[in-house]
Amino acid sequence: MSARKKKSKTNSSSPLLRMLNFFRLDTLNFKSDLWAGLTVAVVLIPQSLAYAQLAGLPPQYGLYAALLPPLVAVLLGSSRYLSTGPTAVVSLMSATAIGAFAINQSPEFVLYTAVLALGLGVFQLLLGALKLGSLFSFISHPVVLGFTNAAAIIIVVTELPKFFGVNVGDYSHLYETVIVLAKSLVSEIHMPTLLLGLVALVLMYVLKKISHKIPYVLIAVVLAIIFSWGTNYHYSTEVALSDLVSEDIAADVSSYKEMLTQYESLQDRMRTIDDRFPDIYLADLDTQKERLELDHSLRASKTEIATLGNKISGFRLFDLEPGDHKFILASTLGGSVSDDLIWRIDLDALRSSSSDEFRVVRGGAILGAVPNSLPGLTIPHMDLALLLRLLPAIILISLIAFAESNSVSQVVAVKTQQRIDPNREILGQGVANLVSGITGGMPVAGSFSRTAVNLNAGAKSSLAGVFTFAFVLVAILFLARYLYYLPQVVLSAIVILAVSSIIDLGKLVDLWKASYIDGVAALLTFIATLYFAPNLEIGVFLGVVFSLAFYLYHQAKPRIVFLSKYKDGSFHDAELFHLARCKSVAVVRFDADLFFANAVNLENVVINDLAKHPKIKKVVIVCTGVNELDATGEEVLSELLSRLRKTKKDVYFTSLKQPVVQMLKRSGLYDEIGEDHIFATAEEAVKHVTKRWHKHEGEKRCPLLHYESVAHERTNFVSQFLSHLSYLSDRI
Repeated sequence: MSARKKKSKTNSSSPLLRMLNFFRLDTLNFKSDLWAGLTVAVVLIPQSLAYAQLAGLPPQYGLYAALLPPLVAVLLGSSRYLSTGPTAVVSLMSATAIGAFAINQSPEFVLYTAVLALGLGVFQLLLGALKLGSLFSFISHPVVLGFTNAAAIIIVVTELPKFFGVNVGDYSHLYETVIVLAKSLVSEIHMPTLLLGLVALVLMYVLKKISHKIPYVLIAVVLAIIFSWGTNYHYSTEVALSDLVSEDIAADVSSYKEMLTQYESLQDRMRTIDDRFPDIYLADLDTQKERLELDHSLRASKTEIATLGNKISGFRLFDLEPGDHKFILASTLGGSVSDDLIWRIDLDALRSSSSDEFRVVRGGAILGAVPNSLPGLTIPHMDLALLLRLLPAIILISLIAFAESNSVSQVVAVKTQQRIDPNREILGQGVANLVSGITGGMPVAGSFSRTAVNLNAGAKSSLAGVFTFAFVLVAILFLARYLYYLPQVVLSAIVILAVSSIIDLGKLVDLWKASYIDGVAALLTFIATLYFAPNLEIGVFLGVVFSLAFYLYHQAKPRIVFLSKYKDGSFHDAELFHLARCKSVAVVRFDADLFFANAVNLENVVINDLAKHPKIKKVVIVCTGVNELDATGEEVLSELLSRLRKTKKDVYFTSLKQPVVQMLKRSGLYDEIGEDHIFATAEEAVKHVTKRWHKHEGEKRCPLLHYESVAHERTNFVSQFLSHLSYLSDRI
């Protein structure tokens, strides 16, 4: 068997066999992959905790998404180096999608997130199985660029309250969060939290700049845990409603608990209906009406809970009697109170408390208990109504997640000379999301930062991903308990550092300089995503609609130019390059496929030009840009040919592609044109026409044979500007 056949056989084998073969051929790769797996794991574990919080989930669900999904993706995907798992942008999109239906960190929120991951997996698997990876091209690069920049800014704004140690609550729009945050920064900054966050951020940034091989995230996390554990950074205690001296505070807390109880009651009623009718559309009309009313009540109740929760989380309490706990609002003391003496109500603990007691905290926020148990394998309950409500988010997150993963794979492929199969890659990502949903995780995608870490650490094969799985497994089983004292501000610093590489407004400027249309698409997506946040899908939708609308406009009004000989001997646009035109022969080029939306433009342009130049007797149509011809295009060509020949004008065609020739032959138009009127190139057609016609007309120097420029008038700035706009509108 030849070497080429052996190589082909190895490439066509399964991912697991290919990985094992690679390992067997060179045992030195074991050390490289082992180190790369460890390096990725020490970045993946803290990031997964941070992204779980960003997604509105308890921290352990980030670890679950960092366990099996990356392993499945690296074994089934086509890239040996792509590191899959929780990512910042996908986590944010997941939080906004599920946030419309459930309260953060509630059991329903966790369930719906798993359903979302499962839905992503099914959708991506379908696209991969049907080889519809090209569907992702509908979200153009400018739209993705504008969206990711806006999403990164939204993520930073979302993390800033934790970074400054203030509570701003949840709001319907990003600008509301920014306004409340700005007001809070005047007097409520928790300096220990801010200083710790700055130190962690600067430390990780500096270590990362020194060398990519330094486990900068791990070092920051370990030092922060030691600091938090040894300095009384966080202190909490259980109190009762009777410990709140202020009646207003006690009333708000009591009302909040009642609202949560009512919300849970509504959810129980909804689950009862869903259990009786897994497909609600098969239920009777009364049941469907009842479910719609329940859905409306749940949304209204969630809004009321969020509003009151924002108010409670902003309470700054002072303990009048530290031993017996008598709390009042710190603002009633009339003067400034040290941060060390300020208590806050732990809203997450208040939600989960089943008694009149709840937790108040002093100092900075910490991660808290992380279970050291493995996830179970369960398929979350799904009903058609829920899936339909999540469908827009499933489609959007699938497109963005795979666009992110595929772009990372392609960048790495250029460096490693590895061939990437997009359809196989989306299959790998689809199975990874399926596994994440079954194990109770969250949506996953390829991570640029962790893939770069994997590559820089010396990964040689898919075995590095297996080692990453092993190290994450060890961390969940034996190290999770030590994360209790991890300050949340350090997780915020990890997120901010990760997304800072995504923010690149300079690329938006470069895109604008390269193409106004692409620049507008990116800018529109960027502004709309920021303005409509947290409804992120609106920004992408507007960007995609604009891109498609311009594409259709561009196809409907293609570039149609009249040609003359340029000084280098080639044919150029006579108007653009100020070239003289032949008085008796017109050479026109159509730069697009000829189909129903644009065919009439060719006829109109030719007829209008002949009306302005009545001496023209020969028309040469150059079809270098015509790859396809439909029935409407064929009909227009037939009518144009008939009209011109009736007025004693002859028509020639050049540069016809084979699909166009076949269409013309099937319709009979090819014979009607005449084979003697069809040429391979424009040069041959011009040479044939001018040789016979100019001899008859007596024209000695033809602009189609010799370069001849024409003088053009100088215009003022305004006229030039308007002319430029007119030119762009006709030709872009």
